[in-house]
Amino acid sequence: MFKAGTEFRARLLYGNQLMEADNVTFKKDAKNPDPALRSRSMKNVVFITGLHWNDGSCTGGSLYDGSSGRTYNCQITMQSGKMNLRGYIGISALGQTRAFHRVGA
Repeated sequence: MFKAGTEFRARLLYGNQLMEADNVTFKKDAKNPDPALRSRSMKNVVFITGLHWNDGSCTGGSLYDGSSGRTYNCQITMQSGKMNLRGYIGISALGQTRAFHRVGA
């Protein structure tokens, strides 16, 4: 996560969805709806944009899923040292939450 102007953004640095089977080469953004971006590497792609801190949570963001090429609404809450990222279409109740833990300090 990082701050860019008035919003928070995030990059996914490593993971199964980003890497080829050799665990060294980054996949291409092959399912991106923009044909001009399909040949770009998934390395350092900003996948969360537009989050704004509001009363204990980050809301109003967009989450790009490179494995499907879809973009979802998202929000983040903090709970017991975990960052809970909720992606959804339409209303938050129709979504899915994933928990992330900070690595290092």
